Amino acid sequence: MSLERELVKELRYRVAVESAERARRWEVAIPGVALQSTIDAAERDLGFSIHPDLVELYTKVANGGFGPEYYLLGIGENGHPSDQKRTAEDEYHQFRNPDSESPSWFWPGRVLPIHHWGCAIYTCIDCDSEEGVLYRFDPNAVDDDWSIAWLVEGRTLDQWLRAWLDDEDLFECDQPFWTEARNRAVR
Repeated sequence: MSLERELVKELRYRVAVESAERARRWEVAIPGVALQSTIDAAERDLGFSIHPDLVELYTKVANGGFGPEYYLLGIGENGHPSDQKRTAEDEYHQFRNPDSESPSWFWPGRVLPIHHWGCAIYTCIDCDSEEGVLYRFDPNAVDDDWSIAWLVEGRTLDQWLRAWLDDEDLFECDQPFWTEARNRAVR
């Protein structure tokens, strides 16, 4: 898979406009693009390949820092961090750790958090899926069964980015549970 050339062009334009607007308001700048060495280091750290569409986004548009709400997470030390000051790979490692207070806690392998919505809600990309399938992690209704925290977003990364460019509401996620999430936790 590869992001459409026109989509990359439109994303670059929107990021340039947003970047200039932020500079005018003295806000945090959007990071530049990630170097291939940053991608390589992140993949070594993660232990798997980052989805090619996300790599293309990081190396051709920006290393996170744009998009809806709290923006896309970046990778490496120059990537855009979450409000917890963690990049996508930092968040992944944090979430993959067992939770002694919640023995049923799990995070699926090779599912990288790429966008933080606030309130501990994340959009994640399945780095094993050829299409770049996205899932939503929303722990706010969880009591003891963490499998209900996982929803199918119903879009691929390129569809999600296109919807953002078209000013669609990406937060609403009225999709089914991702029933295979727990099966991916052991990888």
